[in-house]
Amino acid sequence: MLIERLDTYAEKELSRPKRPKEKHWPSDAGVCIRALVYRWRGVEGIKRQARTFFIFEDGNLHHRSIRELLRQAGVEFVMEETPINDPKMRLSGKLDAVVRLDGKYYVLEIKSVNRFTFDEIMHQGPREEHALQLNLYLYYVQNLFRISTNTGILLYKCKDTSRFWEFPIPFDEKVVNNFFVLMHSVDDYLAKNIIPDRPYKITDWQCQYCDYRQVCWEGYATEEKNKFAEIKEEDLVNFIGELLWIREQIKELSEKEENLNMKIKEIMLAKNIESGRISNYFVELKEQTRQVLNQELLKEKIGNLEPFYKSSTYKVLKIKEL
Repeated sequence: MLIERLDTYAEKELSRPKRPKEKHWPSDAGVCIRALVYRWRGVEGIKRQARTFFIFEDGNLHHRSIRELLRQAGVEFVMEETPINDPKMRLSGKLDAVVRLDGKYYVLEIKSVNRFTFDEIMHQGPREEHALQLNLYLYYVQNLFRISTNTGILLYKCKDTSRFWEFPIPFDEKVVNNFFVLMHSVDDYLAKNIIPDRPYKITDWQCQYCDYRQVCWEGYATEEKNKFAEIKEEDLVNFIGELLWIREQIKELSEKEENLNMKIKEIMLAKNIESGRISNYFVELKEQTRQVLNQELLKEKIGNLEPFYKSSTYKVLKIKEL
């Protein structure tokens, strides 16, 4: 009953006619240049599902609640959801916030992610495109609003566990200039009516999650099939078929496990249950701290880190649908 209404609403919102882009956005940071040209030309991408709409809405809710929590925690907000407009560069956007801490100004960028992305970020550092986006906001806060700041804060929230992780991001003018060069390249391709070459392989994650992967790689499957000889060894075909079936089961079970984990944590937090017993099983919900090496600090202290890495070579089995 309610789910049907929600799905209908989401499909209605997603079906609104999409107009070609008229301005560059800071969120274009990290987006494939070929996808940007498609977007500017108004090319239809893959139709998004209702779940995608709810994911974006959920992110907006997290952003608003995090800002309110920070405000209640005593953080002073100088600017909030402030529009940015640069007619010369044909760029517009909206920064999350500018805050003042201990007399210093910081540009704040909030990202809400799932637990898998959160764990990856804790170990490997912030996403490059997020740091680039924050650098753009720093540039415009300095040059458009004349606020003296050279540091931003990337604040990540894990939507599944409500954990936070933050990264101070120093302003890097070179990063901003590289983005401006990208924008000029997009404008040049549009003026010449040219589609740029693909910067990624079809098996790269950038293509797997791109709305334009079908139109971009149209006809590629047939081309690729003709490149490879058909595997006919019966045992190998059977084993590969069984492996693919198992992978599908694991994927489905992993999604169920993630949902159950989230529901259990929500109930235990709501009921203020920290531990207990179910038959012969002990259940506990507790905080854990994970320490990771600060790569940026190591680079400052040591310099080149390459000599400290040990390389090894091994075979990896890849099975991708063409």
